[in-house]
Amino acid sequence: MFELIKINKGFVTKTGVSTIGLNNIFLKLPNKGLIFILGKSGSGKSTLLNLLGGLDKCDSGDILINKFSIKELKQNDLDDYRNGVLGFIFQEFNLIESMNVYENIALANELQGQKPDNKLIYNLLKEMELLGYEERKINELSGGQKQRIAIARALVKNPEIILADEPTGNLDSKTGEQIFNILKKLSQDKLILIISHDVESAFKYGDRVIELKDGQIIEDLTKDRNLVKTKQPKFTQGQVLNEDIIQQIQDQAKNAHREGFVPTQEVLLEEQPVTLKNVSSQLPWKKAFKMGASAFKNKKVSLVFSALIVSWAATIFAFIVETFISFKEALRKLILVTITGYANANPAMKKQIEESVNLQLEQKYDTLKEQFYLARIGLIIVLIVMSLIAFMMIYMYFNASIKLKKKEIGSLRALGARGSTVSKIFLSEGFIYATTINILILAFHLLVGARFTVFSIIATLRFWLILGVEYLFVYALTFLSIALPIYKLSRKKPIDVIANK
Repeated sequence: MFELIKINKGFVTKTGVSTIGLNNIFLKLPNKGLIFILGKSGSGKSTLLNLLGGLDKCDSGDILINKFSIKELKQNDLDDYRNGVLGFIFQEFNLIESMNVYENIALANELQGQKPDNKLIYNLLKEMELLGYEERKINELSGGQKQRIAIARALVKNPEIILADEPTGNLDSKTGEQIFNILKKLSQDKLILIISHDVESAFKYGDRVIELKDGQIIEDLTKDRNLVKTKQPKFTQGQVLNEDIIQQIQDQAKNAHREGFVPTQEVLLEEQPVTLKNVSSQLPWKKAFKMGASAFKNKKVSLVFSALIVSWAATIFAFIVETFISFKEALRKLILVTITGYANANPAMKKQIEESVNLQLEQKYDTLKEQFYLARIGLIIVLIVMSLIAFMMIYMYFNASIKLKKKEIGSLRALGARGSTVSKIFLSEGFIYATTINILILAFHLLVGARFTVFSIIATLRFWLILGVEYLFVYALTFLSIALPIYKLSRKKPIDVIANK
């Protein structure tokens, strides 16, 4: 299944110190079996898991997955590999807070474009002793319950490989044994790789145990089922225990859990390349809208503030556009307003004044147009400034939104969602945001025209033209503003999104 060839991976800390994650790793992993990776914190366990899962990339060396080089896979290919082949069990759970228990488990099916397998989901919940928790919110669960949900989510899509980071770290001993028994059974047909500090469980359940230290493999043991167990020393009553016997007893007690394990010899891999079941990720628009809408509850103040600013900018934008389109009509109205007595004149007098103004306007339009040249330049500057202000308001709003959702986005990417799939969430949020502002604009127009009937307002062509310009301005500016943050987010490695880099 996996072949690691001279893998090196380093990191630079926030203080600028270089550290070694993995150093010159050579390793072969078969297509089935339960393999434990042991080691202290900082030994390279999680780094190894991230590389195998396509969450991160090595600095040098190569990883072959069924004879295919991981170097030849683009980011989208790695996402498809995680979505179709891997089941991840994370130490930090990586559950989606805006979804309930059932939706979190079903998400693994939906990302593959499949309908949730209700029967399997309920069977998994029953096996995890969480039946009846389907509608519970994630923040209502204990750490152990969250861990079991994360395990159920990994199992529901029947992956070829399961990568687990401390899967029983938050569970009691009884539940931990149940999980190990489930994984042990699955390992008869799948490759299951577990990172753990639990040495006793590793040798109890594992087919192979690998220990890392300072980024290097210091021990690689495999269970030999044909190995004859060491006979326990028998003692007779009154026998004197000498130093050799005491040492033998101590050695056996110290290494009791290692009984039956021998140094790993050659690991046989498939001779011919086997095509992996890579699946392009999908996310239903309904779920994307739900996740997008959930962001608003945490940003109510910034939503109101930015909505008012953008609405104001859109109104000014529409006014300036209308002025440029019908410049002659705008001049005519301006001249009429400046004529003394026009407002209070009788209809006949008003008509006479208007005809006179129209005649003069036709005769002097070119001259007046030149005189108002600077005014038009000023309007263009105002137009640009207002557009930039609105753009920055929306950009800052969605930048904040992305920061708030980094954890959820990281979880989705780790599960196998492509960057383009994740972008649907922010496009949905952008649509809701822009629609909310446009409703506010409509309400403003109706409020300004309160002295008229609603029908008389909406029946005019001018009303719809102005409203259309404002709506187009808001939608266009919103999607332009979120395009750059979405692009930057989609280009990041999943591990960088998870680590909030």
